[in-house]
Amino acid sequence: MPNELFRLGVVALPMLAGCYTYTPMSTGVAPAAGEAVALDITDAGRVQLGERFGPGVMRVEGRLTSDSEQQYALNVHRVAFFAAPPTRWSGEAVRIERGFVGSVWRRELSRGRTALAVGAVVAGAVGVFITTDLAGFFSGSTDPEPPPPDPSSSRVGYGLTISWVFSR
Repeated sequence: MPNELFRLGVVALPMLAGCYTYTPMSTGVAPAAGEAVALDITDAGRVQLGERFGPGVMRVEGRLTSDSEQQYALNVHRVAFFAAPPTRWSGEAVRIERGFVGSVWRRELSRGRTALAVGAVVAGAVGVFITTDLAGFFSGSTDPEPPPPDPSSSRVGYGLTISWVFSR
């Protein structure tokens, strides 16, 4: 039973990452330090940041460490590209000029995705509960009834059988 629950947890873990979504920041509202943000890079930024991030950089995601009038400072955890798969970063500190950023997105908890993930985990737990017969475990013995005794023998103790021989 613990193995099934472990497998369920491993399967459900990636769904928890789907509980978040990026929403656009309102114009004139600056993100706060410590917030998870995504910065969409402009064409000019793509040219200037190509050497640092690679060609075709589209979006840089990370945790904002500071925000000034000239640049964003963040610890990068993911970089998305136009013609290549995204790459994971391990929190390297990077500064990006504001002129290289087209739009700023804030990472927020998605209530709909979270409800869906919780529902999937609950449904999986119920499935494990039903398929492993845990309900029968708590409702008493599931051993079948023993067969009726053979009329020509008498059981004594544990599995010891004494046969009676009738003679005329």
